[in-house]
Amino acid sequence: MTSAWSVATGLGSTAFDWWRSELAALVPNSVKRLAAPAEASTVISIEQGGVRVLTGGGGQIKRAAAPVLTRDEMLDVLAARARSAKSGRLAIRVPAEMCFSRRVELPVAAVRDARKILALDFERATPFKSKDVYTDQVVENGKLAGDKVRVRQLVLKRSIVDPVIADLQSIGLEVGRVDAWDDEGSAPFNVNFLAGGAPAASGSLFGSPFAKVLVVSFLALAASAGYLFAGRHEALLQDLRTENAVLKAKADAALSAAAKSQASFASAVELRQLKTNNPPRVE
Repeated sequence: MTSAWSVATGLGSTAFDWWRSELAALVPNSVKRLAAPAEASTVISIEQGGVRVLTGGGGQIKRAAAPVLTRDEMLDVLAARARSAKSGRLAIRVPAEMCFSRRVELPVAAVRDARKILALDFERATPFKSKDVYTDQVVENGKLAGDKVRVRQLVLKRSIVDPVIADLQSIGLEVGRVDAWDDEGSAPFNVNFLAGGAPAASGSLFGSPFAKVLVVSFLALAASAGYLFAGRHEALLQDLRTENAVLKAKADAALSAAAKSQASFASAVELRQLKTNNPPRVE
């Protein structure tokens, strides 16, 4: 019973986590970004030949305000800022030219599902594997004919930023945002690759909410079937034990009757023998 309860509890937790993730997926990325801080206090700008450590806030971070540093110089500066508790919110920003981008026209009503739509043909339409990149998208200004908009998907290789994230984590700093400079290099795109993540692999069984429901239902049915089978097996075993006890009682009764019959037969033989050996005087 305890095992069945554990299985049921685990399935319930899995179903709840899936339900919560599906609800979170319904929230557009634009809304998620509004809930997040618009600008980090410290931005690590990846440049050709090094990085810049930019500080500021409220959109006042300027790209050319700091020199290009080596990896070790960057870590020294940030470690000192971390010790003085001045590092604040931390972000990584890459130049637009380090991102692959493609533009897709979508109906206005489909913008909230842009990421899922773009993920459907991602590996077919781009030279990348989903597991190797971060992606996010922005809606470009201006409506097109037929109530359509142009969505720009930005693709960033993980190999560009993951080593920098690992370096920052090694000195106790966490990165809350990864974005990109716009085409002019003066302001950031309204993206966050950490929020966008990697596109779901097209054709993936577990990428479909309906498939997830089927998987959870299958696991629940399998657990129920296992529990019922165990209960039925125990009931059959109990029936066999009862039947065995009845047969044993009958066998004991038969053996007792056989023993009585044998004793009666032995007595009759003995009586006959005695009669044969001692004939009556009349005879």
